[in-house]
Amino acid sequence: MAGKKETHVSEEKKQKVKELAELMKKKTVMIVSIKNLPSAQFQDIKKKLRGKAKIQVAKKKLIDFALDHSGIKELHELIPYVEESTAILFSDKDTFEISGILASEKSPSKAKEGQEAPEDIIVHAGPTELLPGPDISALSAVGLAPKVEKGKIHIMQDTVLVKAGEAISSEKASVMAKLDIIPFKIGIEPVASYDGDEKKVYAEGR
Repeated sequence: MAGKKETHVSEEKKQKVKELAELMKKKTVMIVSIKNLPSAQFQDIKKKLRGKAKIQVAKKKLIDFALDHSGIKELHELIPYVEESTAILFSDKDTFEISGILASEKSPSKAKEGQEAPEDIIVHAGPTELLPGPDISALSAVGLAPKVEKGKIHIMQDTVLVKAGEAISSEKASVMAKLDIIPFKIGIEPVASYDGDEKKVYAEGR
Protein backbone atom coordinates (compact mmCIF):
# COMPACT_ATOMS: atom_id res chain seq x y z
CA MET A 1 0.00 0.00 0.00
CA ALA A 2 1.44 3.33 -1.05
CA GLY A 3 2.18 5.83 1.69
CA LYS A 4 0.12 8.99 1.97
CA LYS A 5 1.66 11.84 0.01
CA GLU A 6 2.66 14.74 2.23
CA THR A 7 1.47 18.19 1.29
CA HIS A 8 4.27 20.72 1.17
CA VAL A 9 3.52 23.92 3.05
CA SER A 10 5.90 26.83 2.52
CA GLU A 11 7.49 28.59 5.48
CA GLU A 12 5.66 31.76 4.46
CA LYS A 13 2.29 29.99 4.68
CA LYS A 14 3.23 28.37 7.99
CA GLN A 15 4.09 31.80 9.39
CA LYS A 16 0.80 33.26 8.12
CA VAL A 17 -1.21 30.42 9.68
CA LYS A 18 0.69 30.90 12.95
CA GLU A 19 -0.09 34.63 12.86
CA LEU A 20 -3.79 33.99 12.17
CA ALA A 21 -3.98 31.33 14.90
CA GLU A 22 -2.57 33.80 17.44
CA LEU A 23 -5.10 36.46 16.41
CA MET A 24 -7.92 33.94 16.80
CA LYS A 25 -7.49 34.19 20.56
CA LYS A 26 -9.14 37.62 20.36
CA LYS A 27 -12.64 38.16 21.75
CA THR A 28 -14.18 38.53 18.28
CA VAL A 29 -13.25 36.63 15.12
CA MET A 30 -15.37 37.81 12.20
CA ILE A 31 -15.64 36.72 8.57
CA VAL A 32 -16.32 39.83 6.47
CA SER A 33 -17.14 40.40 2.82
CA ILE A 34 -15.04 42.85 0.82
CA LYS A 35 -16.83 42.13 -2.46
CA ASN A 36 -17.01 45.13 -4.83
CA LEU A 37 -15.13 47.26 -2.28
CA PRO A 38 -12.60 49.60 -3.94
CA SER A 39 -9.05 49.10 -2.67
CA ALA A 40 -8.70 52.75 -1.60
CA GLN A 41 -11.85 52.57 0.54
CA PHE A 42 -10.74 49.25 2.05
CA GLN A 43 -7.39 50.76 3.08
CA ASP A 44 -9.15 53.82 4.50
CA ILE A 45 -11.45 51.67 6.65
CA LYS A 46 -8.47 49.62 7.85
CA LYS A 47 -6.78 52.83 9.02
CA LYS A 48 -9.90 53.93 10.89
CA LEU A 49 -10.06 50.54 12.63
CA ARG A 50 -6.54 50.80 14.03
CA GLY A 51 -6.58 50.18 17.74
CA LYS A 52 -10.07 48.67 17.47
CA ALA A 53 -9.72 45.75 15.06
CA LYS A 54 -7.32 44.12 12.62
CA ILE A 55 -8.31 42.78 9.21
CA GLN A 56 -6.32 40.13 7.38
CA VAL A 57 -6.82 39.26 3.72
CA ALA A 58 -5.69 35.77 2.76
CA LYS A 59 -6.68 33.06 0.30
CA LYS A 60 -9.71 30.96 1.19
CA LYS A 61 -7.67 27.77 1.65
CA LEU A 62 -5.31 29.49 4.06
CA ILE A 63 -8.14 30.94 6.16
CA ASP A 64 -9.91 27.56 6.17
CA PHE A 65 -6.70 25.84 7.28
CA ALA A 66 -6.09 28.38 10.06
CA LEU A 67 -9.67 28.04 11.35
CA ASP A 68 -9.43 24.25 11.22
CA HIS A 69 -6.16 24.25 13.17
CA SER A 70 -7.02 27.03 15.62
CA GLY A 71 -7.59 24.69 18.55
CA ILE A 72 -11.00 26.32 19.13
CA LYS A 73 -13.68 23.91 17.95
CA GLU A 74 -16.39 26.58 17.55
CA LEU A 75 -14.27 28.39 14.95
CA HIS A 76 -14.79 25.43 12.60
CA GLU A 77 -18.36 26.72 12.19
CA LEU A 78 -17.00 29.80 10.38
CA ILE A 79 -15.45 27.75 7.55
CA PRO A 80 -18.64 27.54 5.40
CA TYR A 81 -18.81 31.35 5.35
CA VAL A 82 -15.32 31.84 3.90
CA GLU A 83 -15.31 32.74 0.20
CA GLU A 84 -12.76 34.20 -2.20
CA SER A 85 -14.07 37.72 -1.59
CA THR A 86 -13.93 37.51 2.20
CA ALA A 87 -11.39 38.62 4.78
CA ILE A 88 -11.06 37.86 8.48
CA LEU A 89 -11.31 40.46 11.24
CA PHE A 90 -10.04 40.19 14.82
CA SER A 91 -10.87 42.41 17.77
CA ASP A 92 -11.00 42.59 21.56
CA LYS A 93 -14.30 44.47 21.20
CA ASP A 94 -17.58 42.56 21.01
CA THR A 95 -19.28 41.53 17.78
CA PHE A 96 -22.10 44.07 17.98
CA GLU A 97 -19.76 47.01 18.55
CA ILE A 98 -17.58 46.00 15.60
CA SER A 99 -20.65 45.55 13.37
CA GLY A 100 -21.78 49.06 14.33
CA ILE A 101 -18.38 50.53 13.49
CA LEU A 102 -18.36 48.81 10.08
CA ALA A 103 -21.90 50.05 9.34
CA SER A 104 -20.87 53.64 10.12
CA GLU A 105 -18.02 53.43 7.61
CA LYS A 106 -20.21 52.57 4.61
CA SER A 107 -20.48 55.09 1.79
CA PRO A 108 -23.16 55.64 -0.89
CA SER A 109 -22.60 53.83 -4.18
CA LYS A 110 -24.38 54.12 -7.53
CA ALA A 111 -26.04 51.07 -9.04
CA LYS A 112 -24.12 48.97 -11.54
CA GLU A 113 -25.35 46.46 -14.07
CA GLY A 114 -25.72 42.98 -12.57
CA GLN A 115 -25.97 44.05 -8.92
CA GLU A 116 -28.94 42.74 -6.96
CA ALA A 117 -31.29 45.33 -5.50
CA PRO A 118 -31.05 45.25 -1.68
CA GLU A 119 -34.72 46.28 -1.47
CA ASP A 120 -37.43 47.57 -3.80
CA ILE A 121 -36.04 50.59 -5.64
CA ILE A 122 -38.89 53.05 -6.11
CA VAL A 123 -38.96 56.09 -8.37
CA HIS A 124 -41.38 58.54 -6.79
CA ALA A 125 -43.71 60.83 -8.67
CA GLY A 126 -42.54 64.40 -9.02
CA PRO A 127 -40.27 66.77 -10.93
CA THR A 128 -36.76 65.90 -12.10
CA GLU A 129 -33.88 68.06 -13.28
CA LEU A 130 -33.94 66.38 -16.70
CA LEU A 131 -34.69 68.41 -19.81
CA PRO A 132 -37.00 67.18 -22.60
CA GLY A 133 -35.20 65.06 -25.17
CA PRO A 134 -33.80 61.50 -25.41
CA ASP A 135 -34.20 61.00 -21.65
CA ILE A 136 -37.98 60.74 -22.11
CA SER A 137 -37.50 57.59 -24.18
CA ALA A 138 -34.96 56.20 -21.70
CA LEU A 139 -37.38 56.68 -18.79
CA SER A 140 -40.32 55.21 -20.72
CA ALA A 141 -38.24 52.18 -21.76
CA VAL A 142 -37.81 51.08 -18.13
CA GLY A 143 -41.50 51.46 -17.28
CA LEU A 144 -41.65 54.99 -15.89
CA ALA A 145 -44.31 57.52 -16.85
CA PRO A 146 -42.53 60.74 -17.87
CA LYS A 147 -44.24 63.97 -18.90
CA VAL A 148 -42.90 67.42 -19.71
CA GLU A 149 -44.08 70.18 -17.40
CA LYS A 150 -42.62 73.68 -17.13
CA GLY A 151 -39.66 72.76 -19.30
CA LYS A 152 -38.58 69.75 -17.19
CA ILE A 153 -39.39 66.05 -17.19
CA HIS A 154 -41.80 64.99 -14.43
CA ILE A 155 -42.51 61.44 -13.26
CA MET A 156 -46.27 61.05 -13.12
CA GLN A 157 -46.60 58.13 -10.68
CA ASP A 158 -44.64 56.12 -8.13
CA THR A 159 -43.08 53.09 -9.81
CA VAL A 160 -41.06 50.13 -8.52
CA LEU A 161 -38.11 50.29 -10.88
CA VAL A 162 -36.34 47.19 -9.53
CA LYS A 163 -37.73 44.63 -7.09
CA ALA A 164 -35.69 43.43 -4.11
CA GLY A 165 -33.28 40.67 -5.17
CA GLU A 166 -33.66 41.44 -8.88
CA ALA A 167 -30.54 42.01 -10.98
CA ILE A 168 -30.20 45.58 -12.21
CA SER A 169 -30.03 46.01 -15.99
CA SER A 170 -27.69 48.48 -17.66
CA GLU A 171 -30.71 50.54 -18.78
CA LYS A 172 -32.11 50.81 -15.25
CA ALA A 173 -28.67 51.58 -13.80
CA SER A 174 -28.36 54.40 -16.34
CA VAL A 175 -31.79 55.80 -15.44
CA MET A 176 -30.95 55.70 -11.72
CA ALA A 177 -27.78 57.67 -12.43
CA LYS A 178 -29.77 60.26 -14.41
CA LEU A 179 -32.26 60.62 -11.54
CA ASP A 180 -29.50 60.66 -8.91
CA ILE A 181 -30.87 57.54 -7.21
CA ILE A 182 -28.08 55.93 -5.17
CA PRO A 183 -29.50 52.67 -3.76
CA PHE A 184 -26.37 51.06 -2.36
CA LYS A 185 -24.04 51.59 0.54
CA ILE A 186 -20.69 49.95 0.12
CA GLY A 187 -18.28 48.92 2.84
CA ILE A 188 -17.01 45.93 4.78
CA GLU A 189 -19.95 43.61 5.43
CA PRO A 190 -20.05 41.26 8.44
CA VAL A 191 -20.91 37.71 7.33
CA ALA A 192 -20.45 35.58 10.46
CA SER A 193 -18.62 36.02 13.74
CA TYR A 194 -17.35 34.10 16.74
CA ASP A 195 -17.84 35.51 20.23
CA GLY A 196 -14.98 34.26 22.38
CA ASP A 197 -16.75 35.10 25.63
CA GLU A 198 -19.91 33.18 24.80
CA LYS A 199 -18.16 30.55 22.67
CA LYS A 200 -20.82 31.01 19.98
CA VAL A 201 -20.92 31.75 16.25
CA TYR A 202 -23.41 34.28 14.93
CA ALA A 203 -24.32 34.55 11.25
CA GLU A 204 -25.62 37.81 9.80
CA GLY A 205 -29.23 37.58 8.66
CA ARG A 206 -29.70 34.07 10.01
